[in-house]
Parts: sequence; C-alpha cells; structure tokens
Amino acid sequence: MKIITCFLLSLMLVTHAGSALAESVEITQTINLYSEALKKGDVNAIKSLVDGEFYKKNRSLLEQNSNYPEFLRNHFQRLELIVEEVLQKNDAIADVRVKVTSPNGNGYLLYLKLKYFVDGGWKIVKESRQN
Repeated sequence: MKIITCFLLSLMLVTHAGSALAESVEITQTINLYSEALKKGDVNAIKSLVDGEFYKKNRSLLEQNSNYPEFLRNHFQRLELIVEEVLQKNDAIADVRVKVTSPNGNGYLLYLKLKYFVDGGWKIVKESRQN
C-alpha cells in the first residue's frame, strides 16, 4: 500500500512539473512570436499577442499610427531578445524577464507580465523596461 501511495504521489509531482514545463514553453513561444512581430513591424501579430493594460496603453499606436510598423522595424530589426527567466506565479499569471541587446552590446531588460486566456492562450498584459 505504501509503495502504491508513493508511486501515485511521485506521478502527481512529475505530471505537475511536466505541465509547468509545457506552460513555460508556451510562454517562451509567445515571447518569441512577439519578438518576431516587433522586428517585422507586424502590428496585427502584436495585437493578437497583447491584451489588458498593455493593449490599452498602446492602442492608438497599434490601430491608428500608420508609421508605427516602420518605426518598429527600424528600432527592433537588429536587436536580440532573449528570454532569461520565466516565473510562473500560478496557472494564469507569469512574469518574464527578457534581455534586449543591440549588435554593439548595449541593452536593457524588459519585464513582461503574461496572463493566460482560455480562448486566446498566453498574452502580454504589462511591460516595463530597466536600463
């Protein structure tokens, strides 16, 4: 009986760890899609990856500024965005630290908060930057 109980507990822990790892991969994929959209100036892709406070804050740029795609391409095209840390607070909220570096080595840290939406997956809801 003890062996079965230990096995079941171990299986539950492995299943939970596997689930968290899968979600971490999904979160990283969302950040990678966001990075590519920034580099391409693809505002439609960006709009599909953001929500909440972040979308409200950038709504006019994303929806009304016809020069914004070109600005994004010029600014982000040569930058490298690397996910350094994914801290999943629960099943629906995660904080992500992204290192942004230019070819000359200068850079900054980008902090993103993501939220899981049942009908849309992981989306960026908040962004802050630290030089």
